[in-house]
Amino acid sequence: MSSVALGELLTVAAVPVATVLIMIAAILSRRFRRTASVLAALGVVALISMLIGGRRLSAPLVEARALQAARFADLEIGFDQAQVEALMGPPDRRCEGPGDQEHEARATEILRQRLFKATTERWIYGLGGGAAQGGDCLPAYADGEIGFNADGRVLWYVELTGERFMTY
Repeated sequence: MSSVALGELLTVAAVPVATVLIMIAAILSRRFRRTASVLAALGVVALISMLIGGRRLSAPLVEARALQAARFADLEIGFDQAQVEALMGPPDRRCEGPGDQEHEARATEILRQRLFKATTERWIYGLGGGAAQGGDCLPAYADGEIGFNADGRVLWYVELTGERFMTY
């Protein structure tokens, strides 16, 4: 497990754990003052560690998202594949066909079907310039994806899969 994933897990887990410890301390406070004090202190420590450790461990993810946004900032619909590769470098994966495009459920169905039929190749870029994480030409959360038509021109792209909408 990467340090970013571990940091997100600790950040998410620390709040409920701290809340439960503080609630138990409140319930026990009348009968068992020492036990309640220890549980309350543990809850406070869990919250403080979440605030300190969570920020430090999730910083690389924030930076990677900013890098991914910067990579897509100058991309334009209609660019050919050579222009895209010159701008962004080689893709982590080249995928034949349109894929399933589940990540873009909000596109109108007619436009989605037209884009789907016109897409002959997709390029996937990993978050922040790292290797793309998805397998079998499925973009992972926050991977970038670009769809090309038969002429090799950009039809659509998604800057951060799962976080941003398709641009077309």
